[in-house]
Amino acid sequence: MIINKRQWIHRITAVLLIVMAGMAATVQMTSAAENSSAKKSENTSTSLKEAQQEKAALEKALEKAKQTINELKESKGDVQAKVNDLNTQLMNISSRITALENQLAQKNQELTEKKDQIEDTKDQLEDAKKQEEQQYTDMKVRIQFMYENAQESYFEALFDSESFSDFLNSAEYIIQIQEYDRKKLKEYQETVAYIDGVEQQLEEDYATLEEMKKEVEQEKIERMLKAAMAAPSACNQQPWEFYVVTDKKVIAQLSEASPYAHCAKEAPVVFVPCYRSEGIAPEYFNIDMSAAVENLLLEADTLGLGAVWMGISPDVGRMEAVRKVLNIPAGLYAFAIVPCGYPAEDRVQENRYDVSRIHYIR
Repeated sequence: MIINKRQWIHRITAVLLIVMAGMAATVQMTSAAENSSAKKSENTSTSLKEAQQEKAALEKALEKAKQTINELKESKGDVQAKVNDLNTQLMNISSRITALENQLAQKNQELTEKKDQIEDTKDQLEDAKKQEEQQYTDMKVRIQFMYENAQESYFEALFDSESFSDFLNSAEYIIQIQEYDRKKLKEYQETVAYIDGVEQQLEEDYATLEEMKKEVEQEKIERMLKAAMAAPSACNQQPWEFYVVTDKKVIAQLSEASPYAHCAKEAPVVFVPCYRSEGIAPEYFNIDMSAAVENLLLEADTLGLGAVWMGISPDVGRMEAVRKVLNIPAGLYAFAIVPCGYPAEDRVQENRYDVSRIHYIR
């Protein structure tokens, strides 16, 4: 078969087209492969970023979880401490409740015992009343028996009795009545003596009270002050000043300035010696004031009065209490409280002479 030129051209053209088509397909496939690879690479890069982001988010969540765990641990410790505190308080409250219950039980027991004692006392009182009523009834029977039989002595009972047995019965009644009468007479005499003693004591107490409340004459007050100011003092500095109080309300307030001054409340007059803050020898103020108070006490005894030295200085609290009551100005200080009045009773001077404390040097 003979192929002309045109056919060869067509065949070559077809082959070229096929080759070009194949090359195009190859290029297209290569491009597609490259595109696919690029897409895959792009997808891989995107997946990596997403994985990194997710990893970072997970790490952040992990840190947050750790922080939450630590906070929970700390809060658990606080809660445990609070629980322990509450348990301690609960135990203390329980202990208190137990103690109160024990006290209450003890009080109830004491109350029960007291009620029992009261009931016993009531029973004893009832028995005593019954016994007294029985004794009274028996006494009336005996007295009635004596009056009916006109028996006043053993001889009358002997002569009036029809038999010795009757005499013994009568004599027994007489003996019992006489013993009862003697007992009651003795009780009556003791009661009368007791009442007389109480009345006498009351009269003495009233007399003593009135004597205590009796006012001290102004002349005697001035004599006591003169004696106090005649006391010696260091360098003759005479640091003293005296408050003389007769106002009952003020005296009552002064009696509260010291726990040992309550007896001053009923005194008709109270002396309050004070000392000045300045002087030639202030270190001797206490000695000077002591000498003045001693002279005051000695003169009171000479005048038939009673007085008591109640210490105020150097106790700052007592000194300030007296200052407030008397409104003592600055630079002047309370030294003592000396209540004075007529003595409620005569006391023998106590002998305090002790020869062992005397040392002669000859």
